[in-house]
Amino acid sequence: HYTTIMYELKKAAKNFVEKMKNVPNLKIGIVTYSTSADIRRARINNKDVALIPSNEIYKLNSIIDGLRPDGGTNTGEGMRKATYLLDSSGESNSNANKSIVVMSDGIPTYRTIYEYWNYGRYWDYYRDTSIENPSDARIGGAGSSDDGGLNTEYA
Repeated sequence: HYTTIMYELKKAAKNFVEKMKNVPNLKIGIVTYSTSADIRRARINNKDVALIPSNEIYKLNSIIDGLRPDGGTNTGEGMRKATYLLDSSGESNSNANKSIVVMSDGIPTYRTIYEYWNYGRYWDYYRDTSIENPSDARIGGAGSSDDGGLNTEYA
């Protein structure tokens, strides 16, 4: 029987949601990442929320069902945005226990960087987790390989 990496990833994500649905006071955030990363939101009580109560199985599975492979794999940006969501967003709770579960369909092929000038043009990894969508960040990497380990290092 034929299957795809994305099918197996969705199956694993839905199994995770199913196992967590009865954990009291648990919220699940989904950050998708390809060339860049996005915090996914669901409409609950007339508000768009990113940290979704674990018993909202339909809404969580709907986000998972909508996942499509698109571009490369910027694992580091996915983790940066997950950290933003848990620590800096308006939905974060400093008293909550927090975990990040990473699921991926491949090796990191992109990284998020910022460039600066210091007697020459330089770049460094973008690490600021206090901003969801920084205007000074850009994508680095070839998109088809780990680019000498730089993308994995960012992740």
